[in-house]
Amino acid sequence: MEIKVANSVNKKILESLGEDGCGLVVGLKSENWIILTGCLKCDLSDLNIRKRITQWMPGGVDVFASYSATKDECIQDATCPINISIENNGLCATMWQDGRILDTTMCVISDDEAKSLLDENTCLLHVTGNIKVNIPQTNGELDTSNVGEVLKNSAFLINEKNLILSESSNSILTWIEFVSEDKKRKNNKIQTKSSSKLLHVEMMKSTLNEGDCFVPIVSVRPVATKVYHLPIKVDALCYIRKDHTLDRALESLQNTVHRQLWNACSAINEQQPDNSKCGIPKPYYYQMQHYCHPVEIWYPGNKSDDELTDFRKDVLHKTFSLPRDRPIFRKANSIQFNPTNELILKNTHKGLTPPKLTNGKVYTVHGTYSYHHYMQDRIDDNGWGCAYRSLQTIVSWFKQQGYSDQPIPSHREIQQTLVDVGDKTKDFVGTRKWIGSIEVNNVLNQLLGVTSKIMFVSQGSELVSRGRELAMHFQNQGTPIMIGGGVLAHTILGVCFSETTGQTHFLILDPHYTGGEDIQVIQSKGWCGWKGPNFWNPTAYYNLCLPQRPALF
Repeated sequence: MEIKVANSVNKKILESLGEDGCGLVVGLKSENWIILTGCLKCDLSDLNIRKRITQWMPGGVDVFASYSATKDECIQDATCPINISIENNGLCATMWQDGRILDTTMCVISDDEAKSLLDENTCLLHVTGNIKVNIPQTNGELDTSNVGEVLKNSAFLINEKNLILSESSNSILTWIEFVSEDKKRKNNKIQTKSSSKLLHVEMMKSTLNEGDCFVPIVSVRPVATKVYHLPIKVDALCYIRKDHTLDRALESLQNTVHRQLWNACSAINEQQPDNSKCGIPKPYYYQMQHYCHPVEIWYPGNKSDDELTDFRKDVLHKTFSLPRDRPIFRKANSIQFNPTNELILKNTHKGLTPPKLTNGKVYTVHGTYSYHHYMQDRIDDNGWGCAYRSLQTIVSWFKQQGYSDQPIPSHREIQQTLVDVGDKTKDFVGTRKWIGSIEVNNVLNQLLGVTSKIMFVSQGSELVSRGRELAMHFQNQGTPIMIGGGVLAHTILGVCFSETTGQTHFLILDPHYTGGEDIQVIQSKGWCGWKGPNFWNPTAYYNLCLPQRPALF
């Protein structure tokens, strides 16, 4: 069995082991390999945290390994068959099965390779639906022993494949495909070319023949009890191997939904269910940089982010080894699978090939932003609104990272904000006058409470010499940069910087684009792309606005 470790996971484990830490490693398994996709720092003797970690993962992602500075502390049972420790300044793995050691090899692969491996071998399904569950309370807690009963006769409609997975009364899988008869003969396997696109699945109740009917037998026990009627909105992710048959796919979907119902009941138990005001919990999904897949976190429906601060800090950030000054697990920072506004593209730099510089290293914006440019929102700002659009892109970054719930300001709202802070006079509102990096700084500070550093460059030819400073900004802050010079404004999303030669190339998002939301056109025509030093006017002066992350948890 070959064990593949994503590079970011490898680094996290080495960092933790260097501090004499220990923890668990999650991943996915095929017939020939196990790929380790994330790690969590925890006490290996704490069975509760092991159970919680399993709850945090999408369906198909399981705990496969434990790591510790000493092999004796590692878990050695069927639930965690791989032990990881340090040997010769690197990681080594031992795999157990039925009390014996298996022959294994372990290799480190890049994060991109790990994600490609998942795309090639799995489908990521997003399951949604509504379920009403009646659950009794026993000894002060919800009794979840029969929660799986609500999944009987359930069916799953995979929209993009026009495929229904359901189970007949004699437990034989039945499936229907509406596209063509030819596709029904493909070995009863899930047919898909790529899983890079999320497949949406609707959960339904099967109307198949139930078979023989029986007279019901009613047993009555006069015992005082409470029964909770829970309307639970299913919102689950599940990885399914492409080489699995459809009956295995159905089983995986049912197990995923069953686990989510159990997670919902567990979350309610933690809220003290005898409290009639306890809120129905809801799952939120988060994508972290050092994980190859999202994680699932449950929050009570009646608690705000501020009320959940201690849980995020003492449990989530500690377990996932995350910094304590960034709002990674705030609700606003969660993945939106069905965003209300899909007209504006996000992260348009993804997929671009970086320049080849001698010992060049790429530093880019962290997280998600929206691409705002000329002619959007039915506003004709061609020729004067480029800095406004760059500002909107920056605001979208702070919004989508959970730092603010401030809506994207319009041109008029930006102008009014500058009047409110005393930067402009009242007659500025409603005009087509330009703004620059200083005005962008003032608006960010007024609307979001964000401070910025201002970098002055006397001529464009000097920007290359600022490569190291810009690289440090993206490494430490990770925010988009607004740059204004002459009559033009742009957004810098990253740099490729060579420590050896000092060469610097810039990842530019151009707000002067006036076309439709076509990612192929935007990338191929250079509206979002890597630019060399010659992109800048060598004689024009430039001001750069470098927004700083607030110390917000």
